[in-house]
Amino acid sequence: VVHDKDAVRRTPRALRDNRMVALLADHDALGLASTFVPFFGRPAKTPRGPAVFALRFDTPVVFIAIVRQPSGRYAFLVEPVEITPTGDREHDVDAIVQRYTQLLEARVREYPEQYFWQHRRWRRQPPDTPPHLREP
Repeated sequence: VVHDKDAVRRTPRALRDNRMVALLADHDALGLASTFVPFFGRPAKTPRGPAVFALRFDTPVVFIAIVRQPSGRYAFLVEPVEITPTGDREHDVDAIVQRYTQLLEARVREYPEQYFWQHRRWRRQPPDTPPHLREP
């Protein structure tokens, strides 16, 4: 486990050592570099770290979800996140963040009874967000 304050130092080291790194990328936290992407039609502040590391170290990004089956067992769902570098780093990072957020939303729509979110996901908004798209 790597805490946020150590991630910038320890994640590159792990990637250079050809190790897998898992990051939770669906939570807005103060102090983390983030971007706003649509999540259920509302702007959601989402961490950029996974996308930045992927581009900097030329590593793949996969979205992983664990889904409880009717038998009580679990399915481990793994989906690649498309990375298409254009040469515009900011655009590319935002595009990757958008893609993994779209995959999360698709899994939540598919298994809504298994998604539990206790934080205010839309608490922070860009200043120009219309009132009807702000936190529900």
